[in-house]
Formats: sequence, structure tokens, C-alpha cells
Amino acid sequence: MNTADSILQTALSEFAERGYSGTSLNTIANEVGIKKPSIYNHFKNKEALFEAVVKKVYVDYMQTLKIEIDKAPSAEAGLKSILWGLANYLSDAEEGKFYMRYILFPPEALADVVNRTFMQFEEDCNKLFLPVINRLELSPDVTDEEALDALYCLLDGWTVQTLYYSHDIVLRKREASWKVFMEGVSRKESKGS
Repeated sequence: MNTADSILQTALSEFAERGYSGTSLNTIANEVGIKKPSIYNHFKNKEALFEAVVKKVYVDYMQTLKIEIDKAPSAEAGLKSILWGLANYLSDAEEGKFYMRYILFPPEALADVVNRTFMQFEEDCNKLFLPVINRLELSPDVTDEEALDALYCLLDGWTVQTLYYSHDIVLRKREASWKVFMEGVSRKESKGS
């Protein structure tokens, strides 16, 4: 791993653990084994380093999403598997912890950058999710946009619940919410059939 990558990975860990204001460039430099001024050979300042970490996490998350989609066996089972993988990624992986922290508590000075990045991120995720959603037999009362909105709320809930509940309770809540989600978006058979 080259120095820039080491700085980036260390910064990711520090920002995920301590947040933007709690992260020190001195600490990052010490952990990488360089002097603080050496960071400036690779990143203009702390903000630029933070933005580079945001970009890295964005790219890693999109790769994770693509992998989950590519291995999805069918529309319904695939969508459930995709959500499961992403929720685990967001709650377990260092990148996921960083993502949750910077989305929920962005540094005030960088809130606009974080918001713009998140909006682009959601737009890119929509492009990946829509083909999967389109393979479901949606109820005529449910639009693609409504299904996506509900899907994101489900993913957010699955992720946040890992912070509060035991593994068994998380599994139970995921199964229950998935059942209700699918019941809500799926095409209903008419009672006369």
C-alpha cells in the first residue's frame, strides 16, 4: 500500500471512530508512520482528505451493491439478499460505519458537500435498484419510486437496528419487516380467483 492509500485508510478509520472534529492529522500521520507535513504532499488539507474518504466509501459501497445485485438469484429473493448484504456492510464494515456517521452527522463546514454526494449516491443506487424492482410484480397501486422509497427506509431501519438489538432480534425484525414490505408492494390476487 502506498503512502496516499495508507493515509486514506487510516483517515477512514479515524473519521469513522472519532468523527471529523475529533480526528487529528497528527494522529493519522503517527499511525501511518510519517510526519504531519507529509500528509500535505497527498491532500491539500483535512477537508480534502475527508472528501477523499467520502469518495472512497462511495466507490466501495457501489461496488458492494453491484456484487450483491450480480449474485441475486431472483427478484424477490435477490432484493432481500441485496438489502441483507448492504445492511450488514453498513453496520459491520468500517466503511459502513463511516458512511452512517457522515450521513447522520456531517461536519458543519462540509454539510453541503456531504449532501450533494449523498444525492448523487442515491441517484446512482436508484439506477442499480430499479431493474431489480422492475422484475418484481408490483401492485398497480405502487410506483417504482414508492417501492424505492420504501426499500431505502427498510434498509435504513435494518442498519440502525443493529446498533440496539441482539442478533436474534435483528433477524426477527428483518424477517417481519421484509414480509410486510413484500405484502405491501406485491401484486394482489383478486379474491374471485
